[in-house]
Amino acid sequence: MSLINYSPSQISFILNGRKITNWGQGDVCLKFENIMDKSKLVQCQGGGAFRSDVINQGKRISLNLQPGSPDASYAQGLLNSNANINYSYLIFSTTETVTGYDGVIANNGDTDRGTGESNTNKVFQIDSNRNIET
Repeated sequence: MSLINYSPSQISFILNGRKITNWGQGDVCLKFENIMDKSKLVQCQGGGAFRSDVINQGKRISLNLQPGSPDASYAQGLLNSNANINYSYLIFSTTETVTGYDGVIANNGDTDRGTGESNTNKVFQIDSNRNIET
């Protein structure tokens, strides 16, 4: 059995047509999470319950980039211009993919500056309404 490689060299992330390569020093360069739960169970006071399902959960991505890099400047420009966001993500070693569209860069979060072994990251939060995962 061979090991699966999840290192940044095995990742392709395209943001509005630009391949992102200037990853920060954090533990993860990308973090994906759902914005909404797929289903919710609502319990009623009389003992009954009902479920509520959403058609599209949406995705939130934390994108950790190197501060001052060309990719961080590009992402900041997208945020400043209120651009609509589309992205595609692929891990070569597992062929996992996520494609997102109808999104926004909701904010640019923390900028960690460090020396020596400290992390140096510029974090952008991307929220997308529609996603296709495989």
